[in-house]
Amino acid sequence: MRCIGYPFPKLLSKATAEPWLEPKPFGASHLCHGAVKSRAEPAVAEPRQHYPRLPPQKAQGGLFDLSVFRSPAFTVYALSGFLVYFGVFNMPSYMTSSAVSYGLFSNITFYLVAVSNGSTLLGSVVAGFVSDRLGAMNVLIPVLTTVGIITIIWPFCGTVASLSVVSVLFGVTLGAYGPLTLVPVAAMGGTEDLGRRMGTMTTILGIGTLCGPPLAGLLNSTSLGYKAVGYFSGGIIFLATILLVLARFLAVPGLRAKF
Repeated sequence: MRCIGYPFPKLLSKATAEPWLEPKPFGASHLCHGAVKSRAEPAVAEPRQHYPRLPPQKAQGGLFDLSVFRSPAFTVYALSGFLVYFGVFNMPSYMTSSAVSYGLFSNITFYLVAVSNGSTLLGSVVAGFVSDRLGAMNVLIPVLTTVGIITIIWPFCGTVASLSVVSVLFGVTLGAYGPLTLVPVAAMGGTEDLGRRMGTMTTILGIGTLCGPPLAGLLNSTSLGYKAVGYFSGGIIFLATILLVLARFLAVPGLRAKF
């Protein structure tokens, strides 16, 4: 999944440049996306059918149960995750258009997204090893701080070299954050309602992802342009980091505790 993120942006740019797709490039991009996923997802889902599964457990409250928010640690962590996903995808959403506004060629800017996607593989692997030793939330805090710094720096990068460096760093840190997002959720309760907690968390993250980029586009229309997007997104991520630290100490008060 991480590996396909590298060639995918360039694949779409090549496909939409075909003459027969030129009248509807946006629809063509969705056509290519759907064609690739329709082939890839069955290949991933098929091996899962051969693995043994634990017997289901009956959890009280049904599918929609707000009792999960009785845990202060989970509530604060969910709010932190909402803010992260509200601001973290604004940079990759507008990185290509910002590069074009700085005078860079559009055929080069597509590689920025590809490089960022490919870099997430390194972040995912390294963060997985480190979190096994230090704890997921102990890794997420410095990673998220770095993401906020990179997001604020991004609008000031107007060359291919600087944007490439920012893309790599952003990809590594985002790749470290993404796979570890649900690990603390699993540790904040029992196994009987683990799926419900994860479903609640991913729903909250999805709402944040849906709302963030449109607001960033509105900020981009102001006099500050992409700088306003960077300031806003970075500030939101820093606020999410503060809430993440609070959730960490609500879950496990010890400073050196593994969590």
